[in-house]
Amino acid sequence: MTEGTGLWLMNDGKFQEWKSQDGLFWLQGKAGSGKTFLCTTAIKTLKNSGNPVFYFYFDSLDSSQSKTGYEGLVASLLTQIGTHSAYVTTEAVLQGFYAEVVGSG
Repeated sequence: MTEGTGLWLMNDGKFQEWKSQDGLFWLQGKAGSGKTFLCTTAIKTLKNSGNPVFYFYFDSLDSSQSKTGYEGLVASLLTQIGTHSAYVTTEAVLQGFYAEVVGSG
């Protein structure tokens, strides 16, 4: 990736507002429009600033189906949260999240 790619997003007012509030950042668009590069820049920037970052890339071309549905999203995020050093001892939080997801599905 070329140095500086996606930095305009990091400086955008809406991104800065989201970053100060935490929560979900969802980026969608047409295939080949640069979503992966933008998200990669955002992830690197947030990680470099010491924030815990959990992410998932959907891929409609994935033949294994693990990156095309919400099951893959939930499994990936639970794994990332469960193995993150700051969250290893939060079993109750993970169980609550799991119950929420299963209950709403």
